[in-house]
Formats: sequence, structure tokens, C-alpha cells
Amino acid sequence: MPFALAQKQVDPTEKEMIARWVADEMPLASGAGIYLDAGSQCMEVWKAIMKLVLGHRYSHLSIVTNNFMVLESWASQQMHPQFQGTSVEMAGDIFDAAHLALYGGAVQTKLMSGNFRPSAVYIGTSGVEFDDGRILFGYHAGD
Repeated sequence: MPFALAQKQVDPTEKEMIARWVADEMPLASGAGIYLDAGSQCMEVWKAIMKLVLGHRYSHLSIVTNNFMVLESWASQQMHPQFQGTSVEMAGDIFDAAHLALYGGAVQTKLMSGNFRPSAVYIGTSGVEFDDGRILFGYHAGD
């Protein structure tokens, strides 16, 4: 089982609760640009935002992500009329099967192009550690 799928099973109730809080407490506007990073928590944020799209709270969102799970979800959901005008674009040119994510120079190129100006950026981490008053975040794809 890929690491990403195993991570979906870790504290799913807490992940869903956090994602609902993010979607409710950090409201977006229709037409907003959103960047969703890889990882199971960002996938939960995606699902929470999509529920709000289905509930007619948002429309015409522009999503950029390197999260392959988001792309799979989008492919199965885009038939709903509420998703008309909402787009999902992949960022990345190297597929990481263990993390179900894309990474590489194309991510930076997309984000630095100036053509995409997100209203919200959701970043996932591979782990959080506290050490001597510092917060350390893990990351799996190099620099």
C-alpha cells in the first residue's frame, strides 16, 4: 500500500474536523485560486471545499495541486453541474507513487509564473517535530 493511502487511515476523524474548520473559518470567494499540496490532510481540505461547492457556497474555483488524490476525486466529481467553471490543474512533472503526488521543477515554474495568484495555499507536511523551541517540518521531495 502506498504511504499516502496508509496516511489517510491515520486519525481520519481529526483530519476531517480540521478540514471542515479550515473551510468554514477561512472563507474563500467564488472565483478564488487555491493551491493544494500533496498529502492526506490537503485531500481532506479538498473534500471540505468541494462540499461547499456542491452546497452552492462557491463556484468557478481555480485549483492547482500536486496531489494525485485530488485529481482522482476531481475526475469522479466534475459531472455535477455545480462544478461547471471550476478547474483543476496539476503542478509537477515527476510522479511519486508512494506519496501519490507530483513534484519537480514544473511546480515552481507554475507557482512563479505570475499567471496563478492563489487566494489560499494549503501546505501538507510529512511530519511535525518540536525540538528546543523550534518546529521542524518533514518534506519528501528534496529542496
